[in-house]
Amino acid sequence: MEEIRLSGSEKVRLLGRNGVKRLADGSVDPEGGVALFWTGSGFTVQGRFTELWVELEADFETYEPWISWTLNGAVMGRMMVPKGRHRIPLARNLNPEKVNTIRLQKDVQAMAGEPKHILILLGISVEGTLEELPEPQFQIEFVGDSITSGEGSIGAVSEMDWISMFFSAFNNYAVMTGDLMEGAEIRIVSQSGYGTYVSFDNRPDHVVPAFYTRICGVADGELQKAYGSQEEYDFSSWQPDAVVINLGTNDAAAFDFDPYTDPETGRTWKMKRLPDGSHDPECDRLFEEAVYSFLKTVREKNSKARILWVTGMLGTEMLPAIKRAHERYMAESGDRNTEVLVLPEAAGESIGARSHPGRLCHKAAAEYLADYFHKKF
Repeated sequence: MEEIRLSGSEKVRLLGRNGVKRLADGSVDPEGGVALFWTGSGFTVQGRFTELWVELEADFETYEPWISWTLNGAVMGRMMVPKGRHRIPLARNLNPEKVNTIRLQKDVQAMAGEPKHILILLGISVEGTLEELPEPQFQIEFVGDSITSGEGSIGAVSEMDWISMFFSAFNNYAVMTGDLMEGAEIRIVSQSGYGTYVSFDNRPDHVVPAFYTRICGVADGELQKAYGSQEEYDFSSWQPDAVVINLGTNDAAAFDFDPYTDPETGRTWKMKRLPDGSHDPECDRLFEEAVYSFLKTVREKNSKARILWVTGMLGTEMLPAIKRAHERYMAESGDRNTEVLVLPEAAGESIGARSHPGRLCHKAAAEYLADYFHKKF
């Protein structure tokens, strides 16, 4: 079998914002492989081969990485990756005369607060030949929280444990949207519980905009940093045609959660309701400012992308504030290549594990977005 290391290979398309390990002189370690940080990160190959294996290395304390893979668009396997190095077969005894496509993706998000959680793609072994993949016809970046991480999109409705097993890339509206776009490539930057202004538990430091410009800013363990997690992301290396921001659900949840007090400064944060249950206007103002600021950042880094701020899969409580911030952004910037959309809500049979959107809700959201993109582009 031919062993393919990933540095410089034109026949292996890496997916996602990934990290590499560097030598003392700053060059890429050719034996270091590629760290798959985010949900949906991985690789795609195609060719005439009978057998294909992948070599992975994993580490973690509590939250193990999971992977899934597809053959010609159909899910063929899913597994947790134990600690250590492993060679894993993805396919055997395929027809050598047929062109096959295999895609492997990480099912689990980057685990903030888990400094050892890492999944490293070291190489691929193939019996047969790989061919160069066609260039993507459309590129979409998805930015979000647990919904975009696919939390609860796999597993029984009764499951409420917060564990790696209940995250999924293939039951994920972002990945589904890319598949429906026929030749599109997607990247995901998402973190469960994180918000725009505050997290679900009112933490101002657990917000996606604070980490967006780094390769994987939420990962700050020593090995994670050795693979470049805290380095600035090179936006010029992959310019999307669209950026879909799905944030605000956790900011809404913070209205009904306990205050957060910074243990170092003693300052307290709390999204507050008035006696009649409505939002404290000052809290909405702070949230709107965060939305406005993030729209400016996303536009600065993605000059030509269609920017969509979406909400709705777990309610629309923050929609009025999102719209006000969006209208202010358009008025002050003159940017009209942006829009606010409401996606289908999880209800009834479309609710999944952990009271999150299930596969049917993700599918409906993907169909909505794919239809939108087909009409706009």
